[in-house]
Amino acid sequence: MKNISLKSPSKLNLTLEILKKFHDNFHEIRSLVLNMDLCDEIRLEKSEDFEIKTDSDIAQNENLIYKGYQILLAKFGDLPTKVHLKKNIPLDAGLGGGSGNAANFLFGMNELWDLNLDFSDFKSIGNNLGMDVNMFFKPGINLLKGKGNETENIDALPHGAILIFHDGLRIPKKTFRAYNMIKVSEFSSGENTNQLINCIVGRSFGLGSIKCFNVFDNYINDLYPEASDFKAFLNKQIDNEIYLSGSGSSLFCLYDDVQKAKHVYENIDVKHYKKFLAFPWRK
Repeated sequence: MKNISLKSPSKLNLTLEILKKFHDNFHEIRSLVLNMDLCDEIRLEKSEDFEIKTDSDIAQNENLIYKGYQILLAKFGDLPTKVHLKKNIPLDAGLGGGSGNAANFLFGMNELWDLNLDFSDFKSIGNNLGMDVNMFFKPGINLLKGKGNETENIDALPHGAILIFHDGLRIPKKTFRAYNMIKVSEFSSGENTNQLINCIVGRSFGLGSIKCFNVFDNYINDLYPEASDFKAFLNKQIDNEIYLSGSGSSLFCLYDDVQKAKHVYENIDVKHYKKFLAFPWRK
């Protein structure tokens, strides 16, 4: 095999709760995460050296794909590969684009070069790349625990559609800043996540029927004042709950009725924001 192509899905935090802060300044979380068909596209081909060719403005040495390659290089030696990365998921949006790219790059390299990595190998490498990389090794619906790197696949079948809005701005150290803004009084037991899991596990469910929870929603005015104003603007147009995704700054709303979601997507005024219509990830 000389090349391989992959779809790299995005993610949406249906819940995000912080339980406590560890001594190393990471936080213990409990979060229910849905993967979506808003995907980046990755193509790997054997080459004479390693190179990432992408339409995004992220520097190669800051790309999690590059960091993943450095781990493979230390383990297996030189694996000269040209990586073609087409970005459809906005950067720094709370949608997991970079983490999903890293996970799918590892999948692709394992197949392209016959590395014989198993799931435990992927998780070990994922732990060294970022706290939310591991959720992308088994996309669908996952419960994230610990620092976000402990994952448990939830057996449930979502249907419906997701509308996503993003301003396209990149904010340096966004996640670090967001987590360190949370007050101890906002820590919880994870009960919101547990209740949602109990409602959906083992069955088919409509996305519009669920109640999301994100601790960062309480901080949107401080973190993303422009997004807060835009949320108020959207509320005048959309008869639906609007939530913050992850630590931000994307906003989203959920629909059971796909045709209604398409109608809103086609007709809504989004000012200078970008809009996306997405659906639950299917293998």
